[in-house]
Amino acid sequence: MAGHHAMQAANYASFTLDHARRLKDELAKLKVELTEAKKAVVESAKAAAAADVERANVAAVQEFLGSDEYERHLTEEAL
Repeated sequence: MAGHHAMQAANYASFTLDHARRLKDELAKLKVELTEAKKAVVESAKAAAAADVERANVAAVQEFLGSDEYERHLTEEAL
């Protein structure tokens, strides 16, 4: 009977260790996926910020081109 209990304990320990290894592997995989997702979010935010800067630059140039200051500049250069 003691041999039977020892065998059950060994089987349980083996199962538990195998399950722990699978969970550890799954955790490592999830950490990689999370890191990749974070990188994607950062890259997306960088792209959005760059687009915002570009739109602001275009708006600033358009505003300048329609300004009195630019008209004076063109007049001065024409003289």
